[in-house]
Amino acid sequence: SVPSVPSVPSVPSVSGVPGTTGLNPPAEPPIQLTPATIQSPLDELRKFAIKPAQIDVEQIKSLPAARRIIVSKNLRIMYCPIPKAANSNWKLMIRKHEGFEDFEDLALAHDKSKNGLKYANHYSKDDLKRLLEDTSILKFTFARDPLSRTLSCYLNKFVNKEKDSDEYKEFMAQLYDWNYIEIHDIVTEERPSFEDFVNQIQYKSNEEMNEHWAPQSFLCGIGLFPYDFVGKLEDVETYAPPIIEWISSGKENHFPTQDEIRFPSGGTKDSIEQYYTDSIKDKVKSTFKEDFAMLGYK
Repeated sequence: SVPSVPSVPSVPSVSGVPGTTGLNPPAEPPIQLTPATIQSPLDELRKFAIKPAQIDVEQIKSLPAARRIIVSKNLRIMYCPIPKAANSNWKLMIRKHEGFEDFEDLALAHDKSKNGLKYANHYSKDDLKRLLEDTSILKFTFARDPLSRTLSCYLNKFVNKEKDSDEYKEFMAQLYDWNYIEIHDIVTEERPSFEDFVNQIQYKSNEEMNEHWAPQSFLCGIGLFPYDFVGKLEDVETYAPPIIEWISSGKENHFPTQDEIRFPSGGTKDSIEQYYTDSIKDKVKSTFKEDFAMLGYK
């Protein structure tokens, strides 16, 4: 069972300014690094930091996020992957620059038991404390507009899966429960509508939700873990290049597209108006109110 975690403050202090998120950057070209800034490439990005007033290592080790946050001492990063927010792209790049020859194997990248990566929960309290306090290690994540992410999850897991597949059955059981699966013929019955999906998840606790639709602030302990940079997927083309340059030691700064990693986009952006009514939008905003507040989305 997933341990319970303390509630996350609704709006933490960001870069020392209480009650702000700092996550509405203007459109800018990719940030260029120079030899003078390579030791601290995140000077421009740190204005998007979200950190607690004090680091509580015991609390962080108890978070579900501790089993999610990837640690690479070689690349000087700690990264929290959020499903449906380009986490496949980041895992590919991390494994590439860690030297794994099979870095393009995304199924392997997502398998924690086989991908060769280390996670925050693998470290002792003292070692984790040193990592968290080490300012030369970039601690970052990229989040996504909860409206877009929720719809993307629905389309990917409940519309585009074959109804007789094991995956569809498992996702249906996680949305409802296994008793529902036993008394319903999900292969012949209609798929849940988007409103059905939203109605179901609004009654689930964070711990009960599948990671693909659980709140992002919960998944990554945002507000409790000391992030130097919490970016928006919508601005990834601007803010990923300096991070890629950092982890590649200046060898490249290109963030791979969905097509380049052979993981095509689900086309969610074009479907927002089709699926969302005002009522559904209000329910999603209520379910993910902490994400909206902390991540700067409206």
